Amino acid sequence: MFVHRLKPALLTRQCLVSKSLLGAAIRGPALYRLSATRCLHVQSHITLPDNKEADAIVPLLQQIETDTPPAASAYNGVLKTLALEGRSEQAQKLYDLIFRNHNVKADIDTYSQLMLAYMNDGKYEEAMEIYYELRDHDEDPAKNLRLKPDTYASMIQALTDPSKIQQTHTQFQDNAEPMYEWSVEDVNSAIYPDIDGNSQPALLTALALFNDMRHLEIQPTPDMYANLLKACADQKDGYVLEKLHKLIRMDLYFDPDVQVFNQLMKAYDVVGDSASVLEIWEVAESSNVLDHDSVSTVLQTCLQNGCYSRANAIWDSLQYRDAIQPTVDDFNVYLQCVLNSNEAEKAEKMVQEGLSTGQANETSVNILKTYTNNATTATTTTDVQ
Repeated sequence: MFVHRLKPALLTRQCLVSKSLLGAAIRGPALYRLSATRCLHVQSHITLPDNKEADAIVPLLQQIETDTPPAASAYNGVLKTLALEGRSEQAQKLYDLIFRNHNVKADIDTYSQLMLAYMNDGKYEEAMEIYYELRDHDEDPAKNLRLKPDTYASMIQALTDPSKIQQTHTQFQDNAEPMYEWSVEDVNSAIYPDIDGNSQPALLTALALFNDMRHLEIQPTPDMYANLLKACADQKDGYVLEKLHKLIRMDLYFDPDVQVFNQLMKAYDVVGDSASVLEIWEVAESSNVLDHDSVSTVLQTCLQNGCYSRANAIWDSLQYRDAIQPTVDDFNVYLQCVLNSNEAEKAEKMVQEGLSTGQANETSVNILKTYTNNATTATTTTDVQ
């Protein structure tokens, strides 16, 4: 069972602090009281403790305590700083001292930063425990605790940030409550553990949140899709990629933009699914949603997977797209496709014309020369035999 961290009525453990302990913790004799204006100044210039132990945050809280308890915003700035550094224990301590059973009323930003602190600390179960309590609480407009699109966006961004994501493929504990994905076919289909057993927990958590958004009819933004797709590519995760691609196809209110198409192609290329890359290229091409990155990705896929005739068709189609000018690198990738098809004469003509137009360079010449030398060596060896 999850340990509830938010509502006193749901607690399964003794509250960490009582009102008397709060007084002892943040109303010591050496307390220096600051004005509300000073509080806001302090929270924007926070010097965090040297260590991440929970109690180390108490002296900082003493500095921003006032005679009249301030609004949640006076402490949310501190929570935000703690969240960015993944100091979940200190963020929880702040919540326990200031918000739990006390006069300062938490708002949705308070809980958002607390969840982010756990996510950036790699403690995804704890973050989702808070999330589900918020999602499932009794609707009360006065509480103003409705999850906002911005809240989902910030959590998904944190869970897909390669600089913060925990580089481990350890699954959640076997006895942990599962997270759920929502789909048309199966409302309660658990995605933990995944079918392959190697998906990154942060990415699975992001997918669970994303699916919940869809179930709650909160429309995702293109950036959310793009961040998730990029994370799939970074983690080489074909399982989550397939799930996410299905959600994109099911989203009647979303027309993928060029960054989403490109991230889809890159992700499928990374997981080795060339057929899907070419399929997505066709859709993007028919929708006229292409740019130079689209061309580079699909040409690389053609080269790596031996789709040389497809590369010919794609290259030929570029002459009708003035807005997309292939680079020298693109030229050389396509040149290699032509040579791998044993079309030496076509390749020689391409290089000659490319040098005159600036589309080819010395690398192009060397690619052609290497092919010619290898072909000559192979012919000589055959003659000797």
